[in-house]
Amino acid sequence: MADDSVTDALIEDLELFDVHRKDRTGCQKENGGGVALICKKELQTIRAAEYEVESLELLWVKVIGVRTNLLASVLYASGYDLDVFTKLRTSLQLIPPRLRRNLVLPGDYSIEETSVKTRRTRELVSVIKEFAIFQRVRGDTRQRKTYSSCLDLVFVSQLSLVRCVSIVPPPSTSHHLRDQPGYW
Repeated sequence: MADDSVTDALIEDLELFDVHRKDRTGCQKENGGGVALICKKELQTIRAAEYEVESLELLWVKVIGVRTNLLASVLYASGYDLDVFTKLRTSLQLIPPRLRRNLVLPGDYSIEETSVKTRRTRELVSVIKEFAIFQRVRGDTRQRKTYSSCLDLVFVSQLSLVRCVSIVPPPSTSHHLRDQPGYW
């Protein structure tokens, strides 16, 4: 485990949740970090590591339903990794087309300004178009002294998968995104 300072025991009422985590390894920024999805135990979930790509802080979990399955992920797209969205494309290509119909991809995409045509931004826009995913966050999720930006994004393959996303003021200087309970 790359970051043993963050343990599952930090989650209140751990007996109510399954914790799926991917600690940071093989990345330029080796100290601590990683990504996690915390799912209610009532949901039948399994880790879908077969869709994950090495040196990409992306975790996939399959939520198994009676009629359909959902693939949920969490991504940390570090600003220093110029190939992060190429790796995301590779991960999405590993997913069978039938499972790509129900995707939810929240994360810190580290895109300061989507109108700026950097290589990273162009690659993300290309992935969005290729896999026909929709961005659900509207508004700034990061406030700086002189500017604000939208770093935290939620992409979905169907708009009905996430009906509402709210941006709440951060408890500190970092940026945070909170989904509405019961919406997905």
